[in-house]
Amino acid sequence: MLKIRSMTEAEFERIILKQSFEAYVKDIEVYKDEFIKHFKGSTPREFADNQFKKMLAEGVRSPNNTFWTVLKEETDEEVGHLWYTVLHDKSLCLLTDIFVVKKYRGQGFGTEILHYWENHVKQSHPELKGLYLSVFNHNERAKNLYERYGFMKTRESFGTTDMVKEFRTN
Repeated sequence: MLKIRSMTEAEFERIILKQSFEAYVKDIEVYKDEFIKHFKGSTPREFADNQFKKMLAEGVRSPNNTFWTVLKEETDEEVGHLWYTVLHDKSLCLLTDIFVVKKYRGQGFGTEILHYWENHVKQSHPELKGLYLSVFNHNERAKNLYERYGFMKTRESFGTTDMVKEFRTN
């Protein structure tokens, strides 16, 4: 079982501003030539820095953003994290970043985190129509997880695939 709690300031600095940022830059660099052409000369690091500054202007308290640390319930050992953003038009909830520590991958923790996130979003944001994410095309493992979880591909652009999981309405 997992224990999910709000990220502390120190975790936010370590996980989001360092680990997630560097992972994002690394993912963008896979498509560097296309990226620079598309974003008119901006390097992957410059682009990522600009995106993070816009989204995270108020740090861990940035509006519409939620940051969770995921722990093993029995040991309090860190399993991963999740960062989500309620989009400004309040129609969808964006999975901004999810991470599972390498030694815990392939054991169902990613699915369990997604399940917790979906249930939380449905309860705390009943106005939302569904979940949204964008995954880098080279991340086959993540794409497979999202498809198994019920996300449907909606659009592909250079390097990424957008996916949505709509909530059923009764």
